[in-house]
Amino acid sequence: MSKYSALIVFTLLFTSCKTAENTKRAAEPAAEFTIAFGSCNKHTLKNRLWDDIIQSRPDIWIWGGDNIYADTDDIAVISAMYEAQKNIEGYRKLRTEVPVIGTWDDHDYGINDGGEEWLAKDGSQEAFLDFMDIPHNSPKRKQKGIYTSYDYELPEGLVKIILLDTRYFRGPLTPDPSGNNRYVPNTFGNGAILGEVQWQWLESE
Repeated sequence: MSKYSALIVFTLLFTSCKTAENTKRAAEPAAEFTIAFGSCNKHTLKNRLWDDIIQSRPDIWIWGGDNIYADTDDIAVISAMYEAQKNIEGYRKLRTEVPVIGTWDDHDYGINDGGEEWLAKDGSQEAFLDFMDIPHNSPKRKQKGIYTSYDYELPEGLVKIILLDTRYFRGPLTPDPSGNNRYVPNTFGNGAILGEVQWQWLESE
């Protein structure tokens, strides 16, 4: 795994942008709408990308998962890691200038390759929502799983960003009995990634 956040920045040509849910940055005319996103971030290692990300002047930053490497069921430890990430100078500066949204993967969820069986998932979800600065009265605090969507209204139309949760509802993996691989495919028709509730929500989006 790379020691730095994986970063891809791409640009959509529009004349202006406005976010419907996150207004940390004031909407202003612009020649482009820039989305920056990354994952696999170890807060204990120096990340040399934050200044480059800021320099690109993105309109939004998306965490793609493994935002920290917690791998623990101790929610206090997970929260402390998130707080440490928030206080890293480069990321702290980004947060003051750019709206931040995101999802999680297994290591910030709390366990490598973890799924629905993870007993600490509800506490981990609360810690994640705190990290993302989700208000305590938000409906997102009451749902199971962190799936969500954001709408960005542009003169040319609507940009919808859908963030899925592939951990909270994901069924158990099947270990490889031969030991040659970590896992083998589940029996056909057995298993789920998004879960029924998230699928129903996705269909309504």
